[in-house]
Amino acid sequence: MEQKLEKFSKLNYITILFLGYFLIPGALKYPIHGILFRYEEIFLALGILSLSFLKYKNFNYDQKKLFVLCNLLLIFINLINILYFYLIGRLSDNYLIFKLLHGYIYFFSLLNLFLIIFYFNKKTELFLKIIYFTGILLTLEFLFFIFLSDYFSISEIIYKNTYFEFNSNKYPLFRSIFIGDHITTSVWAFISLFAGFSKKNKSFLDYIIFFLLILITFLNFESKLNIFNSIFCIGIFLLVKFLKINLNLKKIFGLITFYFLSSISISLFLYYSNINLINLNSFSDRMVLNIFNFDTFLTLPINLGFNNLQLHYVENKNILLKEILFLLSSGGNGIGTIASLGSNYYFYLWNTITAPHNILMTYFSSMGFWFILFIILFNRLSNQNFKFNKILLIMIFNIVIFSFWNQIWHIDILFIFLIALIMNEGLKNEKS
Repeated sequence: MEQKLEKFSKLNYITILFLGYFLIPGALKYPIHGILFRYEEIFLALGILSLSFLKYKNFNYDQKKLFVLCNLLLIFINLINILYFYLIGRLSDNYLIFKLLHGYIYFFSLLNLFLIIFYFNKKTELFLKIIYFTGILLTLEFLFFIFLSDYFSISEIIYKNTYFEFNSNKYPLFRSIFIGDHITTSVWAFISLFAGFSKKNKSFLDYIIFFLLILITFLNFESKLNIFNSIFCIGIFLLVKFLKINLNLKKIFGLITFYFLSSISISLFLYYSNINLINLNSFSDRMVLNIFNFDTFLTLPINLGFNNLQLHYVENKNILLKEILFLLSSGGNGIGTIASLGSNYYFYLWNTITAPHNILMTYFSSMGFWFILFIILFNRLSNQNFKFNKILLIMIFNIVIFSFWNQIWHIDILFIFLIALIMNEGLKNEKS
């Protein structure tokens, strides 16, 4: 009985946290001085905090050292930030204070979620099934949205902005109530699709679900970049599967570089072939923002805490870079570019600041040069030969591709989940 309770507390509790995080509607949030504390994030933070304190005594000596070191480092990073902003006289800014607090809470949750899975995971297949299960929930909600939402008055409250216009025509836009954003809805559906691919004995119903998940991904073609991302990722998956390519981090970085070049080339080709087909100004704005983010980080090569790089935008005094980026961004009309170049326009309009539109840049700036050491460790463990290695790496690759030119909410928990699973399985395989 004690063994069952121990197993439940270490593994099944994580599944409850994961499903709870997913099921709490993304629209539920509590704003404080412009910072949105989402209920799902609060739920996750409290759950992880409780689990960490309850199970700390069950960690072995090395696990305790790593746990304490990582959490002390996280506290140190935030204290350095507080000291820095105090010295430059910005600590009286309420937005900045609560942004630092929000970043710490969120990063604390992700860090300790990673450590607990890294320590205790013994059923990677179970977690893949859970991710696939969230995809099934999305398909059920999607069917309700398409066929039944018009018959229920509450749908007008649950689903807002359910259409977008393109060439004077209206098209449906599906924003899951669990997620609250159409781009993240598409990405989550796509990742859960690949989790479903890992299932051993697939039934006819599974293939129907696969079709619906693909439909969800492509339905929201208001984001044309997502359509290209989906086609690119499916193409890479088929290539890897049928040519039996063994994936590793080196090959993944090569594929990311290929995506970077091809996305720019195709965007330029489509724009000049049909100027109304894509919004090149929006795409160039994302490019500019990513360049500016990297340059801003190089001026402050410290660990900034989760997604705090945006707080340093106004301190980037690289005038030459700003002038070059202004030209690259078609005159600086992009809303993100205006914000990144130091204007307060974006903040006054949205009561927030834009942030890195690249998941690798987000984690690089959050972890600083510790990120490089982490990549080296991940590369070593991901090279181990274990079950689900290929599908897990493909799922991580998909998240990076979808998040390469986008800031995608709600997806970090999936990203951390998959990384922790790979490193856990790799470490077990290395020891065996």
